[in-house]
Amino acid sequence: MRHYQYTLTAADVRRHAEGPLQQHLPLADYKRSVPASRLRQLLLAMACWGLSLSATAKRLKRLPSHETVRQALHANLPELDALRRCLSAALQANLPKALRRRRVDLALDLHNIPFYGDKQTPGLRGGKAKAGTKYFWTYATVALLHKGRRWTVGLLPVSSQSLADVVAALTAQVEQAGLRVRALLLDAGFYSAEVIAALQQKQVPFLMPALKRGRLNGKRGPTGTAAFFARTHDGLFEHVWRSRGKKDGVEVRVRLAVAVRSRRLRRKERKQGRPAGRGGWVKEAWVYAFWGLAVAQARSLIGLYRRRFGIESSYRQLRQGLAKTSGTDERLRLLLVGLALLLRNCWVWLHWAVLSTPRRGGRRFNWDRLRLKAMLGWIAASLERLLGRRLEVPTDRPG
Repeated sequence: MRHYQYTLTAADVRRHAEGPLQQHLPLADYKRSVPASRLRQLLLAMACWGLSLSATAKRLKRLPSHETVRQALHANLPELDALRRCLSAALQANLPKALRRRRVDLALDLHNIPFYGDKQTPGLRGGKAKAGTKYFWTYATVALLHKGRRWTVGLLPVSSQSLADVVAALTAQVEQAGLRVRALLLDAGFYSAEVIAALQQKQVPFLMPALKRGRLNGKRGPTGTAAFFARTHDGLFEHVWRSRGKKDGVEVRVRLAVAVRSRRLRRKERKQGRPAGRGGWVKEAWVYAFWGLAVAQARSLIGLYRRRFGIESSYRQLRQGLAKTSGTDERLRLLLVGLALLLRNCWVWLHWAVLSTPRRGGRRFNWDRLRLKAMLGWIAASLERLLGRRLEVPTDRPG
């Protein structure tokens, strides 16, 4: 049997990365000095090097001044909502058709980028203190989970919207992509009556950790979810409650799955004097809220929810392709985040369609052939050959 050997080059990877941008991001020529193709290449170089627009323009030879390219970029930025639609379409462009024919699991999460400037800047969202600030540029994403791979299929900037509105907008993007949801996996931060009511209204099955609320020893017995966290055996239960602190708030009905596990106390817990059994063992209840899922045993939900944990590595990879900026334009910030996610989607698609090995029973993925960081370096090297590297600077003294 003859074996064929194919080669994937840096120029091929660059063209694959440029494709969704060229198709879905409406960039126009700016005067004669900055054609649309150069602007796309500039954006890719910024993302791959993790540099600002000014630093990238100074590094590449066949580009005009950084002020000219800055004006070209801002002249091409559409309105925020139009830009969000363009980026969502680009993220969904190379999604394999096979994934649109089946029900899929999706993970929804929020990503915060710290901001240290004026807290009155439009588009910021407040939150708990982290990395020396309480103000962030916040973006909600929804990722498709399939056999260890994660495709980002939705993106939304978050500022003053309620979490229920965020969830409704992202599920609408999922519907536009033609995807059918088997289960939507959410972080515990989305545990609220409003979010659950919005998902139930859209008939979206979901799974999320429940929060411990109420009292175990109330005047009329246990209140809230406290009793479920005190259980010592697995079980499935019904739970009804209203919006927190609102007598006339939204009422929702969900099912709770309680999965109990045993573990040893941590050193810090032992120092604090937490009571434990013989040998320092304690029982701990994991409580999940779900709806629309056929579940026979509570423990079966643990394996399903674990599929969501990989989304944290997706955020680490997002930062590998995130260009720097000190600007306060919401549109530019959204574009740079969307570009980082597009590059990661391109990397996943290359492993799906090009770098995997066909075989009976399903393709084998060869992740070691091209890591994301290496792919970004390939694209940057290809752009450097195309646009030239600036290897001189002006001086005020003779050489």
